[in-house]
Amino acid sequence: MTTIRITGWKAGFNKVQFGSLLRECCGFSLSERKRQVDSILQGDVITIEIAPDRCEHFLQSASYLGAICELGANSDRC
Repeated sequence: MTTIRITGWKAGFNKVQFGSLLRECCGFSLSERKRQVDSILQGDVITIEIAPDRCEHFLQSASYLGAICELGANSDRC
């Protein structure tokens, strides 16, 4: 698994589509997606584990949707 940290968000952050991305790539339930999105909006840093074959798609899509992401300390690349 690859670790991704979501460290913030930019103006125009599409929280609904980001929640859908979390479902697609991570399999999160509705309540988990809401909790993660709310944490991001409050300024918390969240860490997720994602399959390596979904990493690049997640990073590109999340960035497009307005999330600020980086690879975790134990992950040097997707």
